Amino acid sequence: LADKSVNRRALCTQLGIQNAEQKLLVGVISRLVTQKGIDILLDALWSKIDCGDCLFALLGSGDALLEERVKALQSTYPDSVGIRLGYDEPLAHQIIAGADLLAVPSLYEPCGLTQMYAMRYATLPLVRATGGLEDTVLGLDEDNFDEATGFKFGDPSAAAVTATLDHALHYFRQAEIWKRLQKNSMSGRFDWQRSAEAYVEIYKR
Repeated sequence: LADKSVNRRALCTQLGIQNAEQKLLVGVISRLVTQKGIDILLDALWSKIDCGDCLFALLGSGDALLEERVKALQSTYPDSVGIRLGYDEPLAHQIIAGADLLAVPSLYEPCGLTQMYAMRYATLPLVRATGGLEDTVLGLDEDNFDEATGFKFGDPSAAAVTATLDHALHYFRQAEIWKRLQKNSMSGRFDWQRSAEAYVEIYKR
């Protein structure tokens, strides 16, 4: 975890945004299409950035209207929003390593990989409870601080994303709990050992 602040500072410098430590840095690496839930995320983030709670780092490209919305957000809040439209693999690694939270608000997602990459780097995923996102992220509730690995919401709406961001912000401001969640996420294993053991149990039954 010692490298987390170094990675965050480097990411903010790369994107030209302020490294305000009291603000939650939300990252996104995605195709900019409605299937990925980018529209509802932007609706939610606008108010969170406006009130000074969040920073935003985005890498991706896609639907022209969504690209324009992203550019408008950056134009309005240039010190808090850093974007790169297109493909940039080194920057993708920087976002995964430097963000506090990685948002994957997909309407549907058969598997998804970025949430697993993020957990390896102690970047907590914020995901919609669907498909592989549901399978790989254990959402935080009020009594699973030693197991939870991220934050989840169900309803595909800006209101649900906003509520989940507020939930994440509440614990982001409690450093010791946030570190526990980071360590939980880093300990996640998604290799075939676990899957093979589950198959064996099915066959035994």
